[in-house]
Amino acid sequence: MQKYLLLLLFLTVACGGDCESLCEDRKDCADSSTDERARDCETHCRSEEEVYARIGCGAQSNDLTDCLANLDDLCDPPPDACAFEQGAVFQCHQAFCTEHPDDGSCER
Repeated sequence: MQKYLLLLLFLTVACGGDCESLCEDRKDCADSSTDERARDCETHCRSEEEVYARIGCGAQSNDLTDCLANLDDLCDPPPDACAFEQGAVFQCHQAFCTEHPDDGSCER
């Protein structure tokens, strides 16, 4: 479950300079989904970067991307990989959505 959460979070929030590389690398994982393999990584990363910058979570998102980029194996990360960074992104996003519940980025 934790591995799935890490990968799900990566796919929805990883941004910054390494996002495209991570997105493309993830396509090669044996357990990548059809949606992951079809994803336009450039468009996906640009969109997510813009959202997290707009809601004030860009630094947290970039920290998560950096953590993911430093994993030995993106396809088989340890269960607690990047847990702190994932938590920081989640908390930042939740704080924004508490203040702005009608914002489109809070419907995810």
